[in-house]
Formats: sequence, C-alpha cells, structure tokens
Amino acid sequence: MAFRMFVDADGVPYSDYGVYRGLSIGRQRSILAAAERGLWYWNQFFRRDEAPVLLSYDWTKWPANFDEFRPSGQAEARRMLLCCADWLLANVERRDGFRVWVYTYPFSYDTGPGWRSAHAQAVGAQLLARAAEVSGDAAYAAPLDDLLAAFPVDVASGGLSTRTAAGNLWFEKMADPGNQQPKVLNGLLFAVLGLLDVGTRAASPVAAELAASGMAAALELMPRFDLGDWSAYDIHGRRASRHYHAIHVRQLAILSRVDPAFAPWRARFEAQAQPAPDAGG
Repeated sequence: MAFRMFVDADGVPYSDYGVYRGLSIGRQRSILAAAERGLWYWNQFFRRDEAPVLLSYDWTKWPANFDEFRPSGQAEARRMLLCCADWLLANVERRDGFRVWVYTYPFSYDTGPGWRSAHAQAVGAQLLARAAEVSGDAAYAAPLDDLLAAFPVDVASGGLSTRTAAGNLWFEKMADPGNQQPKVLNGLLFAVLGLLDVGTRAASPVAAELAASGMAAALELMPRFDLGDWSAYDIHGRRASRHYHAIHVRQLAILSRVDPAFAPWRARFEAQAQPAPDAGG
C-alpha cells in the first residue's frame, strides 16, 4: 500500500505507511508531520509580511482529505495550530538534562523504534515558539531550552547529533546509534534553518550557536553530497528525488543569505540539469 497522510477534525495529521520499504509500520502520528502542519497553518493565516517557513512536505498534495477539515479562517486555523502544538507538548519525553520527541515505530536505514530526529525537533520548536505568540500563552515556549539541550547530545546517549572529523555538530534526521548513519542532507539543513529561526524568534543565543555548528558541519561535508550531476539524499550517495533536490536548492538559497559560503553550492545544485529518477527520499 502506498503512503497516505490524513488530517483529523482537530487539524492534526496522521500517516498510514502500510508496509513501507518492507517495514510493517501501519498508521502512526509523525512528529514532523504534526509540527509542519501547525506551521502550515501559520504560513497560511498568521505570517503577515514574514517569509513563509520552508517545509519538507508538499502541503498542496497532503493530506489526502485536504478539503475535509481545511480551516476556513483565522479562528479555525488558530484552533488547529494549537491542537498540533498541544499534541507535541503531550508527547515529548523528558530525559536527563533535556527533552526529546521519540518515534515509536521503525523506519528506513535500519532505524529501530525509539529513534529521534533533529529535523523534527527543530521544526517542533519552531511551532511551539509561534504557538506562544498566537495564543499569548508562554507555556508553549517553556520547553524550548530543554528541547535545544538535546541537540549537542550524542546520538549514542539519546541525543540528536554526531561529531564530524573537524568537531562540528551534525544533526541527524534519523538519530539511532544502530542504524546505517545516513547523515541525510535535508534533515541537517532543516535543523539548521529551524535553529536559526528559533534563535531569532525566541532570542536564544544557544539556538544561534547550535545553528552555527550545524552550518560548519554542512560546509565541511557538502562535497560528499555532490554527485556531479545531482545532489545526494544521504552521505552514502543515494540520489535525491526531484522533490528533495529542489528542497536542497531552496535550503541553500536561504542559508546563502546567512553565510555566503553556501552560495556556490546553491548555484551548483541549481545548475545541475539532468534530473535523477524519483528513487530517492
């Protein structure tokens, strides 16, 4: 069965993976999908003159029941945004010195139940910061420091990062010490973009420092993601799908405005004319 995503009456998405790449996953709540859906409501109804938050899902195609529970105005969008944020707050786990969202089902790259995601963690933090603004309730922003504290913790210790050869923090999209250590490029870059956003929005120097280390890691390993005619989805050289190659270009364009060292990579990936087959992530 092909992957399908739906949204419930509260505006919170759930995913039906069925048998996904040989794994029997079935129907699940995805931390990333819940966080992104909340940010989609913000993009559509609350951002005013701000740039929209870049999202990994194509929310013009998802969920499958797009029109069934689509908010008709700002009041309904506010309710749904806060429902997504409430779900995240109810499902975050406390660890020794930090908080983290944990996936209870297996995933690709031999990733077992109990994995974490720096990508999802950063996007969740972005949503909670906005939920505090939209609602006027500071309780939504209260966990931000604890959520940020998970980023420098090594994957082997239940955290979200590994160290590069130069000592920079690589934020793992699928943080699991027993998986194939894929180092997914879009996951790192989404984590960095989320940390930059939280650093500005929540006036957090910790988030800004983490983002700086993640950017250094990206620049250090970017040559590993250049296939000559296309970008790689992961450190092992798996070709990105058209969707994720385009995401890479958009991520690098945003980061180029923060650090010009990303501009040549944006230009290179944008110029690579021969599209890869849609076999990547």
